[in-house]
Amino acid sequence: TRSGLFFEALRIIEATKPRIAIAENVKNLTSKKFKEQFQIVLESLEAAGYNNYWKVLNAKDYGIPQNRERVFIISIRKDIDNGFEFPEPYELKLRLKDMLDAVVDEKYYLSEKMFNYVFNMNKEAKGIGFSDSVDGSYINPTIANTICCRSAEGQRSGTSNYVSNDIDETLQVRDM
Repeated sequence: TRSGLFFEALRIIEATKPRIAIAENVKNLTSKKFKEQFQIVLESLEAAGYNNYWKVLNAKDYGIPQNRERVFIISIRKDIDNGFEFPEPYELKLRLKDMLDAVVDEKYYLSEKMFNYVFNMNKEAKGIGFSDSVDGSYINPTIANTICCRSAEGQRSGTSNYVSNDIDETLQVRDM
C-alpha cells in the first residue's frame, strides 16, 4: 500500500528534492516474490526525478565481520547525475572478537527478571520459546550460551548463535 514507510520517505523526497537519497533494505526485496514491489520503488523514485543505482552488498565484503546481505538503492537527482559506481569489495581483516569489548559495564547485563521476561514472553502466545538450557547468569553483550527456538510442536528450528565463554573464540553459526 502507499501508506508504508517507503512512501512516507518518497513524500519527503518529493517535497525537499535532496541531491541524493539512499535506501537500504533486505536482500529479499530483489527476489521474484517482491519483484513488483521493488519495481514500484524504483519507478516511483524515477518519477520523482531520480536516476537509481541498486546493488545487493554484503557487510563482510566491506570490513564488517558479519554475513549480512542488504540491497542498497542510491538515487541521484537527474539534473546533477554523473553516474554512480558501488565501491569494490575488499578483504575482511577483522573478526568478531576484534570488535567486542573485553570488559562490559554491568548496566548492559540482563537482570534475572528481564532475562526471564525476554526468554519466556512468546511461549504461550505463539507456541515459540527458547531452550531451557540457557544459563542466564552470563547473558551479556559479549558472552552468550546456545539459544535455540522451538516450534509449537517442540521441534528445533532456526539457527543458533554460540559464543564460547572464552572471548578469544570466534563466532560460529550452526543450523539446528
